[in-house]
Amino acid sequence: MSASDVLRHETGMPDPQGQYGNDERAWGKARARTAGALMSSPAFTARADWTIPRAARELRRRHVKQLPVVGDHGLLTGIVSRSDLLTTFIRSDVEIRGEVERDVLGRILGLEEGTVAVEVRDGAVTLRGHVPEPRLVPVVVGLCQGVDGVAAVDAHLAAARAD
Repeated sequence: MSASDVLRHETGMPDPQGQYGNDERAWGKARARTAGALMSSPAFTARADWTIPRAARELRRRHVKQLPVVGDHGLLTGIVSRSDLLTTFIRSDVEIRGEVERDVLGRILGLEEGTVAVEVRDGAVTLRGHVPEPRLVPVVVGLCQGVDGVAAVDAHLAAARAD
C-alpha cells in the first residue's frame, strides 16, 4: 500500500492530483474498505541477493518509494526504501576531509600539511589558508567539488603572491 493509495482512499477520489483521469482501478482504491483492496497489486519485490544498484533501478522503474525484500523461499525478509539506498552513497564528513587533505591538497597539489585547513560539515567543505598562487584557488575548489560526497565548497583562500 503506497501513500498514493492512502491519499485516494482518504479523499474518496481516484487521483486527487488529477493526473490519471477516470481509471476504474483507481476508483476501486478510492472506495476500498480493507487493506487488501487498497494496496497496490501485484506487489513488486526485490530479492535479498540483488545488488544495491539493481534495487535502485527497480525502485525507479516501478515508480515506487520502497520494495519488500524476499529471501530464497519467497518469504518477506524486510523492506528497502529510497532513503536506505541513498545512504549507501553518502560518505561521512571524516572520509571527505581525509580525501581532500590527503589526495587533493597533498598528492595532487603538493601543498604542505597545515597550509590549508579543511572543515567538513554535512558534506559542505570549508577551506581556510594560503595557496602559492592566485590561479590555484579555482583549481582547489574544482578538485574539491569532484570529491565524492561533497555537497558544496566554501573557499577562504589567500594567495601568497600575485601572478
